Amino acid sequence: MERQGAGLAARFRRAVAAATAQKGEEEAARERARQAATIARDELFRDLVAFAQETGFVTATRDEVGVILRWRDAWVHFQPVGDADAVRVRFDGASEDEHRLYREALLGERWVWAWSRRGREDRLPLFDQGLLALLVKALGLPDPDTAPAEAELPSGAAPSARKKL
Repeated sequence: MERQGAGLAARFRRAVAAATAQKGEEEAARERARQAATIARDELFRDLVAFAQETGFVTATRDEVGVILRWRDAWVHFQPVGDADAVRVRFDGASEDEHRLYREALLGERWVWAWSRRGREDRLPLFDQGLLALLVKALGLPDPDTAPAEAELPSGAAPSARKKL
């Protein structure tokens, strides 16, 4: 003979087991997403260092506080924020939280440079127009899209860099 409430208790056990399993799956998915974000940020930092090396005149320093790109006396610092994929971008003249990088899901997880200006936020895909605009602004590099074809090379640039400007 079944005790009163035994059926209800069994339904609660099933519901709690299902909710616990679902919570575990959600936590595992969040952990996988966090790990993927950390890997993506690490790849971004490696790409920035490789870019600097490819120019022949921008120098890159990478350590536990991110990547610093330098040209002449100017610098731009890409700092990791948290343990996922957030990146703070700092350079001379920029306020503390004015510039940042993030991955945009609607663009296939591509990196986007976002900055605040007069109460509105502007954005550019980083590896399209964004890196160009950021380095022109932060490092004072000449804009390769508007510089004359026979422009003088930046000081310290290798002769082979002429094609890359």
